Amino acid sequence: MLARPSLALFFAALSSTPIPSKLQNSQPEVVVFDNVLPKEGCDELHQIASKIGLGHRVFARPVKDTAARSNLELTIHNILSELGDEPTRSDNDQQYVEYWTRQEWRHIEAHADVDENLAKEQDREKSEDEPFRYPRHGHVLYLKIGSEVKGPTCVFPDHSSGGDLYKEFQPPSDTMSAGVDLISVPAKDGRLLRFHGSALH
Repeated sequence: MLARPSLALFFAALSSTPIPSKLQNSQPEVVVFDNVLPKEGCDELHQIASKIGLGHRVFARPVKDTAARSNLELTIHNILSELGDEPTRSDNDQQYVEYWTRQEWRHIEAHADVDENLAKEQDREKSEDEPFRYPRHGHVLYLKIGSEVKGPTCVFPDHSSGGDLYKEFQPPSDTMSAGVDLISVPAKDGRLLRFHGSALH
């Protein structure tokens, strides 16, 4: 039985065009699905993910050559298809999926996933009017969670930066209290967490 080790798979479907931080669509901001994969599926993906290590990887959708893709990538592709997350014409009918794994519990400071290369370029050019490019959605697929792992994934659905949180914790007057929406999702084998790509988590 696993005591401390765990493995979670993180993936984000990237758009080829900038997506504003507040997406206007009818989907809930945060969704949790349990039993997305059977235990055997979690075990198989855990083995694959353990072998490939912690680096970030990218693949394109639609998947044209399934023989060239790992079971891990095919599973991510199938999950996104089941969720209706398909490439659009504005993406030139192509979508990129970045994924990475975490094989231990770590305290990670709250952040939003952005196209880091584009953000660095915008910073160098001091182009403050250009929006960040966020993924459409972020996902965490929990594969094998150790029995002593208690740390949940926290999502702040209305915020894209830590500065937003700081501002909200500053009450405008002595009579008003500050508050922030927070959704806490405990890690559980076979659970899928999906949230807007611009959400702080």
